[in-house]
Amino acid sequence: MYTSPRRVGSRWESVGDGLALGIALGIGFGLVSALIAQLYEQKGSAYWLIKGVNAVIALSLVSVIVSVWD
Repeated sequence: MYTSPRRVGSRWESVGDGLALGIALGIGFGLVSALIAQLYEQKGSAYWLIKGVNAVIALSLVSVIVSVWD
């Protein structure tokens, strides 16, 4: 029976890795898509910032949850 190898380290390392991944994804996908939407919708910079930060926080949270999942 094959068992997948477990990563040796604490959960806090996984949280840090997930947070770094989430921030990278949030900036790469979330802020860029919010910027493109703002350029099309012309709603102002505050709206773009709110949508962008929301995407960064959401993707960071999801990445941390997935990284510590056993």
